[in-house]
Amino acid sequence: MNSKPSGGNLSKSTRILLLAFVMLLAGFGATYLSRRLDQRDTLLIPAIADKSSVRLIELSSGSRLVKLSRLPDGEWSFFPPAGARADRLAVNGLLDAFSSDLVSVIPVDTEAGAAEYGLDPDTAIRVAFDIGSGSSQDIEIGSVQDNPDAGPDTFVRMSGADQVFRLTGHDLRRPFPRGLDSMRSSRLFSFGVGDVKTVTFSRSDGDSKWEAVTVTYEGDRKSPLARMGWRIVSPGGWEPGGIEEVVGQASLVLVDSWAESLPEGVFISSPVAKVTFGLVDGRAVEVVLSAESGGFVWVATSEVAGFARLRSADAGLLAKSLFDLADLSLVKSSPEEIESVLIEGEGRRLAIRREGAGIVSDGMPAPLDRSEVETWLRSISEMDASGVISGKAAASAFQSDLRLKVTRTDRSVISVSFGPRERDGRRHARVDGLPGIAVVTAAELAPLDITVDRLMARSVFPRDSSTLRKIRVWSPVFGTAVIRPPEKGEKNFSVQFGNSPAISSQAVTSIATAAISMRAHSFVDDVRPSRIRADHLSVTFTAEGGDIVLKVSPAERGGGFVAATTGNRFMDSRAFVIPGSMIDAVSAVFAIREL
Repeated sequence: MNSKPSGGNLSKSTRILLLAFVMLLAGFGATYLSRRLDQRDTLLIPAIADKSSVRLIELSSGSRLVKLSRLPDGEWSFFPPAGARADRLAVNGLLDAFSSDLVSVIPVDTEAGAAEYGLDPDTAIRVAFDIGSGSSQDIEIGSVQDNPDAGPDTFVRMSGADQVFRLTGHDLRRPFPRGLDSMRSSRLFSFGVGDVKTVTFSRSDGDSKWEAVTVTYEGDRKSPLARMGWRIVSPGGWEPGGIEEVVGQASLVLVDSWAESLPEGVFISSPVAKVTFGLVDGRAVEVVLSAESGGFVWVATSEVAGFARLRSADAGLLAKSLFDLADLSLVKSSPEEIESVLIEGEGRRLAIRREGAGIVSDGMPAPLDRSEVETWLRSISEMDASGVISGKAAASAFQSDLRLKVTRTDRSVISVSFGPRERDGRRHARVDGLPGIAVVTAAELAPLDITVDRLMARSVFPRDSSTLRKIRVWSPVFGTAVIRPPEKGEKNFSVQFGNSPAISSQAVTSIATAAISMRAHSFVDDVRPSRIRADHLSVTFTAEGGDIVLKVSPAERGGGFVAATTGNRFMDSRAFVIPGSMIDAVSAVFAIREL
């Protein structure tokens, strides 16, 4: 007897439906598990497409937390400390690092611990963005490893997560070369020179005495002459120098590093210098400077808490004195503005003045060399003091040995008195009408040591070259060469040796030019010109007005030869030295014969 199927048995159609359901369930489970695995094994940091949407950035490392807040003008504030400013370029660089999607599908084994990847609390840098629309990002940045195939790799994880990812081709630590302070402005002050109304620079002399200089701006910032709007308020009587540049450089001082406290051994309670800026908005900002140590100076400002370390050169932009702010040029005239110069004292007197189109001198035995005089006048106009000694005691102790009097074309007179020359060559000086005593170095005093000979006409051939007819060069060794100007239609001088055909070339022209340009280097007072014989070389210039003969002896003096002239009314009375290089340039004419 055949038995019937029990109720637990399923029909064929039912089994088919059940199998389909199981397969569907398996597929759903696989998809769900795959998605979970994708979420676990994939890091996605969405791009910050609009940097202006970020309103707040939090940065932390170890126990330190700083906040960057966007200000209405687009700048960023840095807190703490209160009043600190962020570096806009640095913040933008940080935002640029997150301007595109950052994706990683490379999870790493975290069994070794977070320290293995630079994600321990003391090493990791946490970056949190408040994007302003209710969204945010919170990322922890670990160490960076070199990847020769794809660039640097950075180990990262989302804050609060355990899984660490290797982000290939990105260095997320690059915006932090100096840690969290990389986002802080490296400028010591928040203002610029255009915000400054007054400045007082003070320096200590080490004996509890302070020297202070106060300057103020009274000009129009919009004027092309804005730089000329500064004046020295105290001490009075001084004309301003390049104050705009000094104040501008001071306001732009850069910080080497910031610190919440001073290092051991550094004291700022007894500063060596201080500066007070009075701003146009009514604020006053004071900065005090410690003594220099190891190439650095520590400073504190009233604008922000903490301390800043400056390089000594940068600190020097703040430690200014009257010397840096006042116009310490002694003559205060351009060469063109000088009408006459008188140097008198120490047994000598030199008086030079402009007369018509020329320059003359009282008692000068020969005319002046205009080029030499103009060069000398420029050196007079450029004389500057190297320092200032203020105080009544210095002025009362001053004694004058030498006087410089400069009369300008507007008839105003500048008178400078100089004290005795000291061992190092410098002198103290006092400019009539100005307080204090100036210190002038030996190098700056050089124009006062000018000699009459230096300014005298020293051209061997002092006439117009168009009057020249020929140049005869004679050597006891090589004989005679006659050089003639170019014939009509020719460009070059020619030379003839005896009855040989004349040779015309650029080389001959150069030799003729050298002869016409010969000048005495210095004068010789222990040799009579009448005793000099042309035993080394003779050069005769035949020109309108008569011949001029240069006689060069074999006697050597200071790199040249002792020589004399006849027919040159300016130089016939004295022997002089012709540089050897000039003699060689003229003697080169004999080499042309050998070509």
